[in-house]
Amino acid sequence: MLTKKLTCFLGVSLIILTSCTLSKAVKQETDRTLDQVQRTLNEPHKPSDQYRMDTIAIKDDIWLGNQSVRINEGDPLPARFETDEGITLVSTRPVSLLQISEQITSLTGITVRIDDMLQQEAQNANQGESLDETAGETSAPDMFMPAYSGKLSGLLDQISSRFALWWRYKNGVITFYKMETRVFTIYALPVTSSLNANIAGTASGETGGNTSATTDSTAEVDLWTQIEDAVTNMLPPDATMTAGRANGTLTVTAPPYTLQRVSQYVRSLNEKLSRQVAISVKVLQVTLKDEQNFGLDLNMVFDAMSGKGITGSIIPDETISETAAGMHMGIVNATSGGWKKFNDSKLLLNALSSQGTTTLVTSSTVTTLNNKVAPVQVSTNTSYIEQTETTTSGDTVTTTATPGNINAGFTMEVLPRILDHGRLLIMFAMTITELTQMDTQTFGSGDSQTMIQLPTVETRGFVQEVAMSSGSTLILTGFEKVNTSSNKSKGITSVSDEASRDRNVLVILLTPEVLISPLSPETRMQDR
Repeated sequence: MLTKKLTCFLGVSLIILTSCTLSKAVKQETDRTLDQVQRTLNEPHKPSDQYRMDTIAIKDDIWLGNQSVRINEGDPLPARFETDEGITLVSTRPVSLLQISEQITSLTGITVRIDDMLQQEAQNANQGESLDETAGETSAPDMFMPAYSGKLSGLLDQISSRFALWWRYKNGVITFYKMETRVFTIYALPVTSSLNANIAGTASGETGGNTSATTDSTAEVDLWTQIEDAVTNMLPPDATMTAGRANGTLTVTAPPYTLQRVSQYVRSLNEKLSRQVAISVKVLQVTLKDEQNFGLDLNMVFDAMSGKGITGSIIPDETISETAAGMHMGIVNATSGGWKKFNDSKLLLNALSSQGTTTLVTSSTVTTLNNKVAPVQVSTNTSYIEQTETTTSGDTVTTTATPGNINAGFTMEVLPRILDHGRLLIMFAMTITELTQMDTQTFGSGDSQTMIQLPTVETRGFVQEVAMSSGSTLILTGFEKVNTSSNKSKGITSVSDEASRDRNVLVILLTPEVLISPLSPETRMQDR
């Protein structure tokens, strides 16, 4: 009996222990899954792979040309007329375009038409010939005296050269024309991008004098207006152009040689406009101790990364804009192998940690097209009582509060221009706003007492232009804040007073990466 009870007790204990073990294992697995999901949600993703900047690319795949070639519209002329004795046409007097068209139709049986835009000119020339004959004159600037024997295409070329026209053969009909219409697609939305930055500061003294400094930077990109102006300047006097911004097209009616120039311009323009770049922004905070009098040293950061496929260079202070005075900038470049190590092992984070405690404040990635302004904002919106109003009606006192909002955090606008071989020109306007204090002020007394809140906001902003390569990282330092703390303690026989001062330095990492565009011909062919 004792043995059975002991066995039963051990069995129950084993079940309880197993249940506890399973519960802990499930909880740990759940926590790991939640952490992984949270990391995945927090990790910014790029919409496509990074564009390869190699001059020569080796790919084990079927090669297809990624450059489309426009084939001339029309059909080949009948073979019997494309011989050395294909057609013979000789006239003893000048003839008009209408007359020579009728003669070609009579000799070959092929219908010859004149484009609608030329009909009136051809009829006027024909009437002019009749008047000249009546007056006994033979002067006719719009006339042609054919004396030709050979291929039909050669005769058509002579006629086109004489009258400054073009010809095509399609569906059994020869057509003379002066202009044709083509519709071009533009890879641009009907919007105007603008980057506006205003950095202002004001100081006043007891004597009543005020000094102020203001720096305004404005960049506006109105692509459609520039495109319309460029195409209009290519057109001869009789050509026309209509821009359809809503559907992203240009309808051009012009001679074929002009359309070729417009086509080359649009093809080159679309190639540039379709390029896109992903800009990754990370904000780090490095806490330095009081004994580090000289702040964060970028040279020490670069030295810590040297020899690991990473190189760094400091931007000279004289090239930094006036609005960014007091800041330090550097660019980190990485080789192919070093770049992967730079991303995976957080090499820069470790290099910064050698000078102080480093934490990630926020990170974000924004993707934009070439010459398009992209905003990046990570901030907190805080409401406060900005204004109060008290009204009295008889024995009733009514107080109305008007709220205000403070947007504190990190805000940046980036305007990239992608050049050849993965180089970029980047203009960015950056602002960091911090709500440092919120005071309360009361007015009046009794039932008429009101209250407002007075926020103290610290703002630091600057505008800068830099030249970078795709995949390199711009490091910005200089946003520094000092925190002082005091710790007093009393003992039975002694009193101690310990004070410490920490400096928090914000480090901003800006990494642009040129991406493979889904609008490029190579990408479109791979999707088929």
